Amino acid sequence: MPRKFIKKLLPAHRTLLENRWLQPFRAVLHDPALVVPHRRAVARGLAVGLFWAFMPIPLQSFFAAATSIWLRVNVLVAVAACWITNPLTAAPIVYAAHWVGSLLLGPAPIPPEAPASVAGRFSLPALLDIGQQIVALGEAFLLGSLVIAIGSAALGYLALNAFWLWSVRMRFARRRGAGRRVTPPAPRP
Repeated sequence: MPRKFIKKLLPAHRTLLENRWLQPFRAVLHDPALVVPHRRAVARGLAVGLFWAFMPIPLQSFFAAATSIWLRVNVLVAVAACWITNPLTAAPIVYAAHWVGSLLLGPAPIPPEAPASVAGRFSLPALLDIGQQIVALGEAFLLGSLVIAIGSAALGYLALNAFWLWSVRMRFARRRGAGRRVTPPAPRP
């Protein structure tokens, strides 16, 4: 079932090769292993896409595509998985990454109120202290992003793999059950 469902969603390999926008990448996309809907390729592509989706960098889809080509996993699934991060989900993801990083590093100290100098500007020691606070917040955010990226990639890989195997077993069980059905005898007059 997952293979048929994914096959319906993804374009055919020939369609990708004939697309005029993908002509510069035709040599790379010529490998059918990058677009076929096999369990391992799709699960690994999802893991690659989820990893890059939670990394705080621009051009996540580009990095997901490059990594999936390098690892020879499904490129289309990897790029589609990157779209988890979008303007609607960015704020919760940033908050969660900072929260996880703060849990691992310990809470960041509360920045003190910056005393103003005589000229009405911040004093240098206060500015340096605020700069250290920003660096501490950034460290927590980056560590949290890395932990969430690795965790979501592992969880996505395991969940998709388990679901795929479960659906294949259920399909074979239905087939096996359909073959053993005994039709009831016709009633006698």
